[in-house]
Amino acid sequence: MVVARDHLSYAAQPDDLWLAEFDAVAWALGNSSNLKDCISKLQTFEWLPVEGRDFVVKFESATLAGETIECEIFHSR
Repeated sequence: MVVARDHLSYAAQPDDLWLAEFDAVAWALGNSSNLKDCISKLQTFEWLPVEGRDFVVKFESATLAGETIECEIFHSR
C-alpha cells in the first residue's frame, strides 16, 4: 500500500498494489481488525464523501463592480 498526503489522482490499481489517501487509511485502520481488512475497506470506496450525507452543494452568487457570477460552493454537514 502507498499512502499519499493531500493529493491523490485516481488510476486503476493492480491487485497487489493499493494507493490511498492518508485520512482514508486512518479511518480504515480504525474500523478494521487487521491490515487485509483495512485494504478491503479502502477498495470499497465507502470512505469517499457522499453528497447529501457528508456535504451539500449550493449555488451562490457574488457581485463585484456590477458584475455577478454564480458558482457551486461545497458545505460540510
